[in-house]
Amino acid sequence: MIIAAKDLSLENDVAERSEFVKTFSATNLDLSKRIRCLGERKKDKIFTKKRIAWIILKILILIICILCFLYQSTKFCILYYTYPTTLSLAVTKPEVIIKPAFTFCNSGGVNRTYFCSEYPHLCMKPRNLTQFCEQYPFNCRGDNSNLMIPKADMKYRKEIYKALRHIHLSSSLSQAKGNPWSLSVTGGR
Repeated sequence: MIIAAKDLSLENDVAERSEFVKTFSATNLDLSKRIRCLGERKKDKIFTKKRIAWIILKILILIICILCFLYQSTKFCILYYTYPTTLSLAVTKPEVIIKPAFTFCNSGGVNRTYFCSEYPHLCMKPRNLTQFCEQYPFNCRGDNSNLMIPKADMKYRKEIYKALRHIHLSSSLSQAKGNPWSLSVTGGR
C-alpha cells in the first residue's frame, strides 16, 4: 500500500511537470530557468496587486495635498483681499482754527523764583516797580515786596548763562528749594 501511494505521488509529480514543460518552448529545457520563470510569474501576479494598491495610495495622497494647498491658498487670498493695500488720504484744512485756552511763552526756561533764590547775586529788585508791573502784570500778582528779577546788565549776562547752564546740567536738584522747571500760575483777581 505504501508502494502504491508512492507511485501515485510520482505520477502526480510527472503530470505537473509535463504541464509545466508544455508551457515552455522546446528550446528552453533548462530546469532551473523554468523554475525561475514560474516563480517570477507568481511574483508578478502578487506584485501587480500590491503595485496597483501602492499607486492608488500615492494618487490619493497627492490629491489630498493638492486640495490642502488650494484650501490654504484661497484662505490666504480671502484674508489678503479683505484688507486694502491702497491708502486713501484726504487732507482737510479748516478755515477757522480754535486756539488753545492757555499759551505759555517762557524764554527763560527756568523758574524765576527758583533762580533768584539760588543765585541772589544775579538778581535785583525792579527799579520802577509800578512801571514793571504795568509792563509785566503776570509777575506782579500777590505780594510784590520780595519780587526779584534777573539782572539785565550786559556784564552779568555771562554769569547768568553759566548759572543757567549749571541748573540745566545739574543732576542733583534740591527739591526743598523748589522745582526749577515749574511755572507758578497764581489765580488772583
